[in-house]
Amino acid sequence: FLAAEKLRIKRGLYDKQVPIESKVQLSVEVEGHPKTVKWFKGNNEISEASATHMEKVTEEEYRLTINKAGLSDTGAYRVVLSTETQSVESNCQVTVTDGTDGKPGFKKGLADQQVPKGSPLRLEIEVDGKPKDIKWYRNGDELKPDGKKIK
Repeated sequence: FLAAEKLRIKRGLYDKQVPIESKVQLSVEVEGHPKTVKWFKGNNEISEASATHMEKVTEEEYRLTINKAGLSDTGAYRVVLSTETQSVESNCQVTVTDGTDGKPGFKKGLADQQVPKGSPLRLEIEVDGKPKDIKWYRNGDELKPDGKKIK
């Protein structure tokens, strides 16, 4: 008679904060051989769909992938690994942000340019979040649009 193999989580899930439309991967490493692996969001079991994928990566690693996270993917996640005699689980919180709840940041900053004297200079940036105002400065002095030289 062999003693039933014990399941033990070697590396559990951990909380994640991710930007909207990014890929989210939750993975767990377990010692032992679970017969079933079930993923949950809240109390609802997650089923395989085009937006989510569940896989056994190695003999010890199991992964849930959300291909393009939406705000509705924010929540508590749990994985339950079971044998006939034992279950182990791990939990985490996933927070999907749309850029409006954090500080604004630069997606694309200024690039160095060489412009012939007298030619127009065009400066462009891309920002994350919803900054209240964008202000431009030159040598520490704020540049204000005048409709002619500065637009």
